[in-house]
Amino acid sequence: MKKKLNLIAAVLTGIVLTACSGSQSQQTAGSEASANETPLTIEEFGKLVLESPKVQVLDVRSPEEFAINHLNGALNTNWRDSAAAEALIAGLDPEVPTFTYSIREGRSVHLAKQLRERGFRQVHFMPGGIGTWVGAGFPIESSVDPRKSLSAEAFQQLIADNAYVLVDLSSVHCPGCKRLHPILDSLEAVHPDVRIVRLELDENLALAKELKVAGVPSLFYYAQGERRWERLGAARGAVLDSVIVANR
Repeated sequence: MKKKLNLIAAVLTGIVLTACSGSQSQQTAGSEASANETPLTIEEFGKLVLESPKVQVLDVRSPEEFAINHLNGALNTNWRDSAAAEALIAGLDPEVPTFTYSIREGRSVHLAKQLRERGFRQVHFMPGGIGTWVGAGFPIESSVDPRKSLSAEAFQQLIADNAYVLVDLSSVHCPGCKRLHPILDSLEAVHPDVRIVRLELDENLALAKELKVAGVPSLFYYAQGERRWERLGAARGAVLDSVIVANR
């Protein structure tokens, strides 16, 4: 048992390091996974999860994130508790299709890779992370009070009432999203006529579906009621500034 605990501790340490190291590590993790499988599209992933007769779905996020929302029937593989994670994994069936997901791809890619190395026959990670799942319109269990959400109608009214709007749909659990905060603060000071709207994914699942987001952070720029620009992932201040200037 001690040997197994050491193994899973090493696995989950790798997961944590990937989750904290930013977009470059996300790309590296994806490359490592590609050597072991052909990544699925979110549509293919969702179809397998929802239509397979028997599946094992592993949520590789913290218990706090899991409590806010998760896929129906998912098991929380807490990467902060190696002993608990090992106990959960030891009880899984390597013959049953297994699916992993996180806020983005880092932790879920690493766990999928390690499960394959441990003999699991069919393992897939969620492409793009849970924001991609929501944006594609797949179901999710949520504990958030729907009254906190911005409705599609209220969102459209906001766009109509402001000549220029920059929308940031992010998550407090996403390191890349947090790096956007000071950039948006600076833009707000430089361009006071631009309404900057910060939306939390967990509180706006229906709107994320309406906008068809492909992950977090997702950025959208509207000018005179028309969407002129969008981007998946963080952007430098100079890039956002040029978008604003070009769409006056």
